[in-house]
Amino acid sequence: MAQQANPFGLFTAATETDVASLHHIMVSTLASRRFVFGYEGMSVGIDRLALGVDCDLVHSFICVGDSAAAQNIPYLQAMGVTHVLNVAEGNGPGMVSTTARTYAGTGIDYLGLPIVDSPLYDISQHFQEATTFIDRCQGNGKVLVHCLRGRSRSPAVVLAYLMIRYNTPAPMGLRLLSSKRSLNINYGFLDKLADLHNHLCVAASNN
Repeated sequence: MAQQANPFGLFTAATETDVASLHHIMVSTLASRRFVFGYEGMSVGIDRLALGVDCDLVHSFICVGDSAAAQNIPYLQAMGVTHVLNVAEGNGPGMVSTTARTYAGTGIDYLGLPIVDSPLYDISQHFQEATTFIDRCQGNGKVLVHCLRGRSRSPAVVLAYLMIRYNTPAPMGLRLLSSKRSLNINYGFLDKLADLHNHLCVAASNN
């Protein structure tokens, strides 16, 4: 009889983590030369401002970017983006006012989540909905996960996705994301990501 795959993956060998450890990983992992996705070899650093696009391919089908990238529909279409997840939907300060109507007639599927970039905001309430939406894109194009600047909310949601769907421990996933893009995930979000990691560690040890 074939041995059943371990549903907890690398969490079976992972140890618990905390906010301080995750923050250290985030600030000590240097992003590689940051060419804008789609402009490899043509853009780095401040050139992002000139291009008006700040977007990085952080996983095989997952991009993290800013609001300007999200609103540049010709760019998204040229890069094969078929899904957009706005994790800062709203009209207030720090929010991004795009909605499903922004992408009407483009063939791009959209989901908006009104996440506030505050350490007091419980971002974990959105992890499952975001995971379900990102799953819809797998094998069917690429997904752009964005907020205002693409530094805190969107990478936090992508890290949760990697933990939930790929059984990637938070330290490993954060090193991956930080090597692809400069991040500044707030402490409150890191705390929720540590909680998710530790929950999956306990579940793996009890399996």
